[in-house]
Amino acid sequence: AVQTWAGVLADVDPQDMARAVTRYARSSSSVWWPTPGALLSLIEDAQRPAFDNADEMWGTVVAAVGFRGRFRPPTVEDPIHGHEDVNAKILAGIEACGGWRVLCISTHSEMVANRAAFRSAYQARQQAMETEWQLQATERLLQGSARGAIADTGNT
Repeated sequence: AVQTWAGVLADVDPQDMARAVTRYARSSSSVWWPTPGALLSLIEDAQRPAFDNADEMWGTVVAAVGFRGRFRPPTVEDPIHGHEDVNAKILAGIEACGGWRVLCISTHSEMVANRAAFRSAYQARQQAMETEWQLQATERLLQGSARGAIADTGNT
């Protein structure tokens, strides 16, 4: 059976496979080991372009500049967005623009560069969060496998 799996999945990048196994293990359908087809489907889904809301959040930041002003910068305690992870990405983007006050006094011609810096930092923070999530999920998966292996050796 292992040789069959290895043959069916031989052309799959090991990192893609690790991400697919992690996604499967965290899903509600992970009752037993996944079929190779289920893993390949997860890999295909993951390779589709991810939803990027950096531009939408840039619009939120620009609007916040108008109603907050330069003396009320967003913080973790006083966020622009209610979701903690989104707010962390927004704050990273603002820092990439030089900080809140710099952003607030930027001229119209500087906003194009600020938008690019914001997008880049926002997307980098998104990628870092996804990587951290995958590492944590893999670690939990491996810990669960180790506990199962230990339990199996106790039953023999």
